[in-house]
Amino acid sequence: MLPLLAGCTTNGQKPEPPNRQNLTLVRPSDVARLLPEETSLRRQYHPPLPRAGRVAPDSRVAYEAIPNMSYADNSLDDNLAGSIELADYYTMAVKAGWQRWLQGGGPYTVLAMPNQQIEALSRSWPGQGMLDPVNHQRLKFFIGQTILVGKWTPHHLRKELATPEARRAGGVIQTRTLTGEPVSLRLLPGDVIQISNREGSLRIGRRGYKQSNGVFYVTDRELY
Repeated sequence: MLPLLAGCTTNGQKPEPPNRQNLTLVRPSDVARLLPEETSLRRQYHPPLPRAGRVAPDSRVAYEAIPNMSYADNSLDDNLAGSIELADYYTMAVKAGWQRWLQGGGPYTVLAMPNQQIEALSRSWPGQGMLDPVNHQRLKFFIGQTILVGKWTPHHLRKELATPEARRAGGVIQTRTLTGEPVSLRLLPGDVIQISNREGSLRIGRRGYKQSNGVFYVTDRELY
């Protein structure tokens, strides 16, 4: 059975923020995974140029980032907030007003983008980019499109595909984003998840980061 579409827009109505996740119901876990390596600091490093016969003091070590971890018994909000490489995405999610959903019981599937992709997209927006007040509604829609209702891992998709409804639908699972837009999910060989909407599709072949209220994937493409 598909999860209830709690907290997403329907018929143009404004979504109601969900309650925060009840932490007393979260099962403790000792599962932790390294988050994607922060690359923007590395890009800032340039070999020092000789100056007056001397080498300017500059060290590659100064541009190394401390590894970040994602903990399976923490929420989407906690783990995304702790990722340096996803800092821009998290900032945009908060500015767009979706943080309460990341803190809620969910479950949700988040398609998070690294800093480099968010920064490139922001430069293509008018004015001061994504954080410009004139772009707030566009930002809200954009980030809302990256958050799907339901926890969609290959394991959960296989369970859903075993239902008569999914078989009648030809192996396609239907859900929605937080903006209320319909999304189709299909499990491809090799545990690749294909996510499609009316604008296009993307494929996720990497293992997701399990969360207490869902799962998130890191992708360099937007479902927009």
